Amino acid sequence: MSAPDTNLEKQERRHKPSMIALRLVIAFAVLALVGFVALQMLGSGDPIAEGLESGSAPSAAVD
Repeated sequence: MSAPDTNLEKQERRHKPSMIALRLVIAFAVLALVGFVALQMLGSGDPIAEGLESGSAPSAAVD
């Protein structure tokens, strides 16, 4: 069954603010994800190689 009286123009006007807010939230989430990935890539050095360069080699477990 369909709704008795659907006025699409009125519904579009009523939902416009919430749709704009959803688009802004999605855009912010995408930008935050891109920024997070970029920071992780910029700061991702090889921790083992950095430790070897500084003279503190990882110790092996002795059984």
